[in-house]
Amino acid sequence: MSALDGGASGLAEPASAAGTRDASFALRFGWLAVMGAVFFSTYGFANWLAARRAAVPTFAFGWEHAIPFVPWTIVPYWSIDLLYALSFFFWTRRADLLDHVKRLLTVQLISVACFIAWPLRFGFERPDAGGVAGALFTLLMGFDKPFNQAPSLHIGLLVVLWAVRSEERRVGKECLF
Repeated sequence: MSALDGGASGLAEPASAAGTRDASFALRFGWLAVMGAVFFSTYGFANWLAARRAAVPTFAFGWEHAIPFVPWTIVPYWSIDLLYALSFFFWTRRADLLDHVKRLLTVQLISVACFIAWPLRFGFERPDAGGVAGALFTLLMGFDKPFNQAPSLHIGLLVVLWAVRSEERRVGKECLF
C-alpha cells in the first residue's frame, strides 16, 4: 500500500476491509489527477488521429442549421468540467470512489473508441462571440478540435455525474449539485 492509498504500512488488507475504508483526500486527488491525464491524453489522441485523415465526414440534420448560436451556453457546457473534478471528492468510501473511477473510465474509453472508429467533424462554423463567452470558446478551441462529435462524451459523463447526485440523494446526504 502506498501513501496515495492512505495507508502507512506495507501490509495488505482483506478486500472486504479495503472497500469500507475511508477514501483519503490524497487518494481522491490522486484519482482526479490520473483521470484528468487519461481524459486529455485519450481525447487529444483521438483528435490528433482524426486530423490526420484525408477526409472526415460531417453529420447534421437539416433542422440543426436553424438552431441559433447563443454564446452564453458555453458556461453550462464548461460547468461539467468543474463537476467532473468535484465528483472525486463526493465519495467517502474507497470502494465507492473506485466504482466512480471505473464508470468514468468506461464512458471515456467507449467514446474515444467511437471517435477513432467513426470520426465526425463540425459541419458549420461557429460565429464569433465576444466577451467572456468568446474567451471561453477560444480556450475550448485550444484543445477541442472540430472532431469527435458522436457519441457525446459530455452527455456520457453527465449521466455518470447524475448518478453521483442520485446516490447522494438516495442515502439522504447533502449534495453540492
